[in-house]
Amino acid sequence: MELCVSEKENKDDFADIIDNSLLLTGKAIRKRIVSCAIELIQNNLIHNKGERITVEIIEAEESFFLNTSRKIDNEGGEILKDKISAINSIEREQLKKMYLENLNNNAFDNSTGNGLILCRLKSDGEITISETTDRLEINLRFNK
Repeated sequence: MELCVSEKENKDDFADIIDNSLLLTGKAIRKRIVSCAIELIQNNLIHNKGERITVEIIEAEESFFLNTSRKIDNEGGEILKDKISAINSIEREQLKKMYLENLNNNAFDNSTGNGLILCRLKSDGEITISETTDRLEINLRFNK
């Protein structure tokens, strides 16, 4: 399943579409995938205004993969890659503490990265990034 989202479209509609496409999946994993998809869509809407994001969910034998692709400029791409690299380098227990501290301290500026932290905590493994000439892909894995 593949969806494209821009800021003119309602991200809540896409939550329903994603959720409905995963109806045969267990509720717990479905919630994790939908939550991360919404976080990545929202991240794109906030930090990459006017650019569409493609969201793809792939079911494999042992896992689901949530892949997103967005057009992004070099500066924005470097910032995002640095944030993801930093998040991937932190142990899960420390990430949980950081996430809660951000919430408790009302650290809601555009640089907290809580959405990406949440995606790392809800997925199984690191957030992976790949690039093409003009697009940045963010990929998450969810074990069945």
